[in-house]
Amino acid sequence: MKKSIKLFFTGLFVLYSINSLGQQEIEIVNENFQSWAEIIIWNNFDADIIVGNRIAELSMTQCTSFPEDNVEGDASEGHVRVRETTGIIEFPELPSVTEIELGMSTFSSEQETIELQIFVDGSWEFEQTFAGITDESNSWTYSIDSDEPITLRLANASDNINIHDIIVRTETHDLPLYEDFSGFSLGEIPSYWQRDVENFGVQNTEWAGGETPEMAFGSAPNDVGVFYLVSPFINATDSEAIEFSFKSLVNHDSGDYTLRVVALADGDEFVIEEWINPTANIAADEYEYIL
Repeated sequence: MKKSIKLFFTGLFVLYSINSLGQQEIEIVNENFQSWAEIIIWNNFDADIIVGNRIAELSMTQCTSFPEDNVEGDASEGHVRVRETTGIIEFPELPSVTEIELGMSTFSSEQETIELQIFVDGSWEFEQTFAGITDESNSWTYSIDSDEPITLRLANASDNINIHDIIVRTETHDLPLYEDFSGFSLGEIPSYWQRDVENFGVQNTEWAGGETPEMAFGSAPNDVGVFYLVSPFINATDSEAIEFSFKSLVNHDSGDYTLRVVALADGDEFVIEEWINPTANIAADEYEYIL
């Protein structure tokens, strides 16, 4: 999709037709490395992982990957080995996190450590030390409770550390869910939402037929690809139907592109509405659906 358009959204609203189950904790990352195709020895490399219902990159610095390997203890056989002192595993930006669980081991008979760090204001800050890592794999859990997008990494290992399992959890949200994009600075997105490009952001306009502010997708910077603005996770278990509505406007400029509103569920993408290669502006309108 060429970024030659501007989108404007107001009043995004989601509602169960029956009672909500309330907040529940779900796993947005569950990676055990066993599906990775190759062994890589002490190198810098990236690999795709699933975050929620999307694919994102896990970045390794001075690491080794073993999709299959013998291990003592309860952890998975596959693992990434983080090199002593210089090794790093950097997570993609996560929409929100309540808890991280790591399955880890080492070859040392000593009790080794590795740090969890958080990226804050342009630099990495210490968050937590996972200690007592031995040659028998075990699990460590740490509560974070961040309702904002967050980037994490593992670094400063005291010895070569094997990371067997990475599990990241977040919470679903109470319904009804209503978002009018108010209370945020220009260019920001709401808490618990996620974007993969900076083109999405709050703008002080009312072009989509609602009230200021509204969410916009701007045409700059220009790029080619598929780009998402993702709402918080919603637990729809046992729901008979969901009422969904939004207001939008498309300011067409040039080029070919496709616009979609989709639902992501259990790893699959379901198209709710789409506009394929529009050739003119799409006027402000309100769209309502029963899902």
